[in-house]
Amino acid sequence: LLSTHAAIDQSAASGTDACRAARRGEGPVSQARLRVHEPRGHRRRRRLQQGCGVFELRQQAGLVREVLEAIHRDKFSEMSELAMSDADVPSRVEAVNAWLERTAGDVGWTMLELEFVVLSRNDPELGQMVTDLRNEAAQMVVDVLRSLAVDLGLGEEQMVAAGVIDSFDDIGNLFLSAGIGLGIQRAVDPTLPARPVTGAITRLMNLLALLAATQD
Repeated sequence: LLSTHAAIDQSAASGTDACRAARRGEGPVSQARLRVHEPRGHRRRRRLQQGCGVFELRQQAGLVREVLEAIHRDKFSEMSELAMSDADVPSRVEAVNAWLERTAGDVGWTMLELEFVVLSRNDPELGQMVTDLRNEAAQMVVDVLRSLAVDLGLGEEQMVAAGVIDSFDDIGNLFLSAGIGLGIQRAVDPTLPARPVTGAITRLMNLLALLAATQD
């Protein structure tokens, strides 16, 4: 992850040199235009600077996405490994909850996510990047829940028929949304407990264990 940050810093620095020169009225393109006609040169310079602003915004957003994708892979891989280990289901649930307790509210990660959302506010393309990242994270959570349920001998149809869930997608989105909200709040106030989310996960798995017992 550190090497990713270093590469992004280097790329961002080199990618904005021309724009910084344009803002100062320097560089071959800017100087050539300014020499043609001074008033027209100023107008062109302003347009060039505005274009650079858009370029830098998109470049920054693309680089932030690369970092977030790397973080998501690392963090959610940790969760998946804990949830899909050879331990019994209660032990795995406890391990996932401990991971959530450690991870939710990581200030650096949370603030980077929020900055990316702010960057995308008025840009549909960047907004789609945010949506894609969230959907990828949601699918990882769904895969973990599905794995735990399968190990209890339960399929989605059985759980829906029993009225426990509406779908794996819905319950996965619920837990992801709860985790995101918890993370934002804990980034501001680290003393906030993760118990409401971890408790909900534990209660769901207890309910699934009871349901599985009735299927025998």
